[in-house]
Amino acid sequence: MKKLIYILIVLFSLSGCEDNLDLEPISSVSSSTFYNNKDECQLALNGIYNVIGGSDLYGKSLGITSAYGTDEALYARENQNWSFATYTFNASTKELEKVWMSLYRAINNANILLSKVGNANFSSDKDVQEIIAQARFLRAFCYYELVKRWENVPLRLEVVETLEQANNIKASSAEAVYLFIIDELEEIAPSLELPKSGSIGKATRTACWGLLARVYLSKAGYPIQHEPTESYKKVEEYCDNIINSGVHSLNPDYKNIFMQEIKGIHDFSEIIFEIQFENISSEGLNEGGAYGVATGVQTLVSKGAYCGGFSYAALSLVNLYDQDQDIRYNWNIADWKVDKKGKLQQISDIFKLYPGKFRRMDIDDEGQTIPLEPGTLSKNQTGIDFPVLRYSDVLLMKAEAINELGRTTEATPLLNQIRHRAGLADIEAETVASIDLFREELKDERSRELCFEGVRKFDLIRWGDLGRKLNDLEAQMDQAKISDSYQWLYDASRNFEDKHVVWPLPLIELEENKLIEQHSLWK
Repeated sequence: MKKLIYILIVLFSLSGCEDNLDLEPISSVSSSTFYNNKDECQLALNGIYNVIGGSDLYGKSLGITSAYGTDEALYARENQNWSFATYTFNASTKELEKVWMSLYRAINNANILLSKVGNANFSSDKDVQEIIAQARFLRAFCYYELVKRWENVPLRLEVVETLEQANNIKASSAEAVYLFIIDELEEIAPSLELPKSGSIGKATRTACWGLLARVYLSKAGYPIQHEPTESYKKVEEYCDNIINSGVHSLNPDYKNIFMQEIKGIHDFSEIIFEIQFENISSEGLNEGGAYGVATGVQTLVSKGAYCGGFSYAALSLVNLYDQDQDIRYNWNIADWKVDKKGKLQQISDIFKLYPGKFRRMDIDDEGQTIPLEPGTLSKNQTGIDFPVLRYSDVLLMKAEAINELGRTTEATPLLNQIRHRAGLADIEAETVASIDLFREELKDERSRELCFEGVRKFDLIRWGDLGRKLNDLEAQMDQAKISDSYQWLYDASRNFEDKHVVWPLPLIELEENKLIEQHSLWK
């Protein structure tokens, strides 16, 4: 949903770890006199989406900087500014603190709306229930982002209006947080609409089912490993709900999925839930994202379709592809860049290739660069939308779940659907002849299909594989004999420790909340 930008509201924003409440005086409207009708409640709901799309969350930190440092992508600078990607973060890291604060800000904004909406005038009960369901979806979505990073976190379900309320609250166990998320999503799903034209950027019933499938997968994996068999059954159930809804399908053209994201074309056939952005910097408003700027094909033109090229595609991802047959390779991996004069340059070093999925420029049939984004371009932000959940992920989640339930033969056709779209033949039977073999092939297929979409790091964590895969990447870089000038590409693998599978609670939260303790791995 494009965020409303011309009318803004006062929302009492929870920091949970500041020495005063973060009151954002965006307009003269008070929360005590707002929330009177559907339009005002819709504005408040849009405010929650706005926080989630901000640079501290999916505008940059959650979708890019904290998602890198895996066997898919590495930070492409010698400095360690992307501390999440180089595993140099700690409890004092400012970006970590901002992620924590912004997630709780969105949660508190949802709590405010939920506390006020019952007194507003609506023309129909259905409209009330829809807004309530969306607010609860977003609150659950934020708690999922919290629990998969920090594990044990405070469940703040009431409006925070005083410091005493904001602080001094115990953390709930990760298991309890997962159960809360599941209860919320399962209860609200019937109140959410199925996707239709104009609904792609907001919570829908299929987005709710998809998030439930992802949550159950996380709950079944490391470190929670709570009722894995029952969790895998629920993954299958919710994936089947989506598959059988008849609403979603695979886009026959893999490249077109992302061309539409780049051009702002909203097609909900494959995209189930996305974060939408809009490049309107020419109007003095910051509603853009960092996709294509902070990550993408390096394009050093002085203005317009600029990209600094802050990340490289990891060598292990490059090596996963059948580069001659898999059509995803040439879109996801770029072996070219654009210099300051706008001239195309080929890249010969295999460890210096760029993530191409959210590119701002492409190459035409004559070998000339062409801009892809519509409208007036900005050097520092783009209107490229970010897909949080796609239909191909649903097929792969179901395949993973039923394989873990011992039904590998049933899982294989789902994997083949993804392969066929990529131009590949059926997987060879001996490659997936057992649960273990299928599991390893599925891990690779998820990377080939979903690379740079913010899911890999948490996939690796729930599989217990992050350290192992970083070691494998290091071995492949050794074999490639990377130049001594690029030894900092080893930062992720060499800095990683077991404790990095969770994030430390922000130091400022620990100072303010006397009832919370640092995670045991970070003490």
